[in-house]
Amino acid sequence: MTAQVGTPELPSQSIFCFRVSIPSAPSVDKIYMDVSSIALGGLVIAERALERTATRLTAAGDPAAMVDIAGEMINLMHARTDFGANLKVLETGQEMQKYLIDIFA
Repeated sequence: MTAQVGTPELPSQSIFCFRVSIPSAPSVDKIYMDVSSIALGGLVIAERALERTATRLTAAGDPAAMVDIAGEMINLMHARTDFGANLKVLETGQEMQKYLIDIFA
């Protein structure tokens, strides 16, 4: 996997990666990343993965459907772990914001 500056190359099948494009090499104070929006985006991605897995698992009742139940259960556990991790990031970001407000108040 090779990457150029500002346009990282990501695996096409990965659903848990974010593509970040920075047009040039700006100073550090011009780059702003909001922890809450990143965590919320991760929550949405985990929710979509959970919905896809649930849809495939409901098809397991159909004898004609070829569903790998063990693989889908692993996907379900991954979605649950991803959701929990992003939720913890969101909680920690809110705590940090609270502490910063307390410091500056």
